[in-house]
Amino acid sequence: MKKVKISANPNHPDPKKRFTHEITIVLGDEIKEKYEVVAKDFPADLPEFWIDPNDDKEKKIAWIANFGLRTPGGRFADTLPKGYRYQIEIPHLPGKTVYFDGSRVRELPGKVDGNKFIAELDLGDPPIGKTTG
Repeated sequence: MKKVKISANPNHPDPKKRFTHEITIVLGDEIKEKYEVVAKDFPADLPEFWIDPNDDKEKKIAWIANFGLRTPGGRFADTLPKGYRYQIEIPHLPGKTVYFDGSRVRELPGKVDGNKFIAELDLGDPPIGKTTG
């Protein structure tokens, strides 16, 4: 297992680099040598709001962090091979945890463990956020 922490940088002058909370990415033994975790700028087209399908209400999103999984050849993975996943850990905060899959915002299912929210993903570079309203 390999754990990689991406630090918060809430005061960065460039909003694309303004990560509000630390995120830890945990790669299992089966993929830890195949990918390098690197911080990435938030994409320019990142939505500011999300319609929660549970109550059909619009909720503002506070984006937390963005990262990518890079292969040894320097290419960023869109998704992992079928059956492979990795774990993320972020502070447990109010609101729903969401991610952007490149075309739409989706809720990220996971569990709370003490003061951490833990979830699994198979996407190569998902921005992670929390709803605030």
